[in-house]
Formats: sequence, structure tokens, C-alpha cells
Amino acid sequence: MWVSEWQLSISLSKCNSLNIGRSCCELKHYVNNIQPPQCETYHDIGVVIAPILSTSHHIQEIVLKAHQTANHILHC
Repeated sequence: MWVSEWQLSISLSKCNSLNIGRSCCELKHYVNNIQPPQCETYHDIGVVIAPILSTSHHIQEIVLKAHQTANHILHC
């Protein structure tokens, strides 16, 4: 296996499984015979990735953070 050959370890606590696409895919993925948890959305380098690759969830989070920042400034 490539990982063993190059002596790289995979942190299973940082692994998630996200099926991308409109059709429901029931494939099960395994890392070292352990199935990583399935997630609905995934955050990667500040971007929210949704299963249908829609940007609406990402935009909602940005707007929420902007409202929170504006409220903190207003209260100061």
C-alpha cells in the first residue's frame, strides 16, 4: 500500500466521508478497516463544501459571522 511504503500515517480522528452529487450514494469508505463518520457538510480551508456543491450554506455562514461582528462593534 502506498501509505505504508512512504511511511505516512493517516489521522482517523480528522477523517470524514462526504458523498458529492445529487444521487444518494451508499458507498462505504474505509481507512485501515475503519469507516470514517459520514458528514453533511465539510469545512476545508475556510470553505464549506456541501454534497450538491451549492454555495448557499457557505454564504449563510459568512453572513452570520458578519452580523455577529457588526453586533460586537455596535455594543462597543
